[in-house]
Amino acid sequence: MVTTVWKWPTGRKLVWAILLVVASGAYFFGLSHEGIWYDEAYSMKMTEHSFLDIISFVMADNHPPLYYLLLKLMREILGTSEAALRVLSAAGAVLIVALGAGPVRRVVGEKCAVIYGVITLFTPAILIYAHEARMYTLAIAAVTASVLYGWLALRDHRIKDWVLFGVATSAAAYLHYYALIAAFFTHVFVLAVALTKQPANRKPAIVTGGLVLAGYLPWLLPFVRQTLDVKAGFWLGPPTVTNVIHAFYQPFAYKDMFQFPDSQISLTMHLALGLTLVLVVAGLVMAVLKRKREKNGTVLAFGAMLWFVYLGTLMTSIAVSLLIAPIFYARYFLVCLGIFTLMVSMAISQLPGKLTPHIAIGAFVVLNVFVMKNVYTQYYNHPMRQLAAEFEGKIKPGDLIATCDSLTLGPVLYYFPDAVHYHSQNDFEGRFDHVLNAIRPWYHEGDAWKQLFSKHQSFWYITSNLFAKSVNEIVHYEQGWQAEGKTHTIATPTQYLQYNITKYVYVKPTVLEERGSVTATVSGVRPKGNMFVSIYKDSFGDFRHPYQFRLITDISQRTLSHTFSGLEYGEYSVIFAHDENGNMNHDQDDTGDIIEGIWNPNPQNINLSTLTPQDFTFDKFKFTLDTKERTFEGHMFYPAKE
Repeated sequence: MVTTVWKWPTGRKLVWAILLVVASGAYFFGLSHEGIWYDEAYSMKMTEHSFLDIISFVMADNHPPLYYLLLKLMREILGTSEAALRVLSAAGAVLIVALGAGPVRRVVGEKCAVIYGVITLFTPAILIYAHEARMYTLAIAAVTASVLYGWLALRDHRIKDWVLFGVATSAAAYLHYYALIAAFFTHVFVLAVALTKQPANRKPAIVTGGLVLAGYLPWLLPFVRQTLDVKAGFWLGPPTVTNVIHAFYQPFAYKDMFQFPDSQISLTMHLALGLTLVLVVAGLVMAVLKRKREKNGTVLAFGAMLWFVYLGTLMTSIAVSLLIAPIFYARYFLVCLGIFTLMVSMAISQLPGKLTPHIAIGAFVVLNVFVMKNVYTQYYNHPMRQLAAEFEGKIKPGDLIATCDSLTLGPVLYYFPDAVHYHSQNDFEGRFDHVLNAIRPWYHEGDAWKQLFSKHQSFWYITSNLFAKSVNEIVHYEQGWQAEGKTHTIATPTQYLQYNITKYVYVKPTVLEERGSVTATVSGVRPKGNMFVSIYKDSFGDFRHPYQFRLITDISQRTLSHTFSGLEYGEYSVIFAHDENGNMNHDQDDTGDIIEGIWNPNPQNINLSTLTPQDFTFDKFKFTLDTKERTFEGHMFYPAKE
């Protein structure tokens, strides 16, 4: 039997009109507040290619192509300003709220739909990603719509709902791979119900699923290849309990950085997550208690569908990461955020009394308003826009800019499009060098340094605090380059990334500096994981930024050797640090003691087995380079496991 479509009372139209106006204002206001960071710069550069080239280049990316194609269309209309690049994401966020006025209202009723609209409006992650030129809000909208229309298609047997179900799941699959997983589990649920309980829906369920699968077949091979190659991504690794917990914090935290300007924000984030967990449990209990009084058991049945898709997406990403390739990333799970807000809204609607739901909504709003305020008032993205403003007029069109990491390269290309760019990839990011294919036409690399540095008598070197190479490596140890003035640092308290910019000029040297090389060979290496090989000059300084660095991956030999060349005479220290578990860190315990292998030339015969964090000083590990060649040999030290 076909259910009569519920008609809006005039008063309810006004409520939804207000909600949608507020949503539009909230999401479209402040689109240019933040500067462009690497991922957004990558999105913009992708749209500078043709539609066919976008599909080709995105095969080296870790996402499907639909968002980039849509952004390409928006670029043709609006341009490439910060606000213009984010309009599509803001529209996606408004669509998430607008679903409340349509399918949400039909599924769970007017009261719960309004609660959904308010909860969605005050979920920080929706606002955060409305202001980012990436695919997340569109993917959230598509996943949420697919679940809603899948349920409605089963319940109301309307062709229109089946069509919208198929369109939504297809869009989800082509927007994000976690959304593809969610779409898969949605189809599994719909098909299972149709086959076991609703014979009338078997044919439309099979036909819709078949059409969606047929529409995805052209992208199936790239999807498999990207999944197998995704281990080259530096941001991915084996799933840990901490990473999974971060996935649940994502709705309430600023991106995946978890950087907060004060303890209050951190506290409210914890309280917001705690409140939603309590609400979901309480709502589930109330739904079970009310089940006998409900005519169709919509809350429990639809809730079961939501949990099936939500947990199915989470557990699949974890299982694939453990068994095939590391694909788990807390931010990616945001595609299920609409399902999450639906569950919270349904839970609130089940609370007893007239006042209790209002108190729950008020508490949710109050706890999240602090983070949302900071979205408009603080700066979290990479501070390249601040650097561009400070050096406006100093860095001129045609000037040479050198970089050595992608987090710097992307924003530099956006804010200094008229400069000449040279990029010297660091060893760490070199493992996923292929993801830069889409932006390669706009910078020089490799042997191009010879012509560039002979043509330009000066250049700007911009680095981040996460990755850095010595300027000697950038100029390939060519003598005569000197810093003009001091290094300038651009940073704010809420931005985890900072930029350092130095101008170098060429001064023909009258006397060539004495330079030499250091060769270090270490035996007794356990053949697995990665090795960080670093040399420091004069001090350890920021320990993350050695004078020169080499990453040796996939160790298969018990003896490793590396030569550092082009070193000015002076004091140095060499460290071999074994990342045995492959998590791209040299692990320590809670007290700071090392728990993975380490080696140093130890000219003063330091006992590594008794080394404490306080003993780890440059003076104790240094040696002097005053000859053309120095060689060191030693045996890798591994701390005993307790």
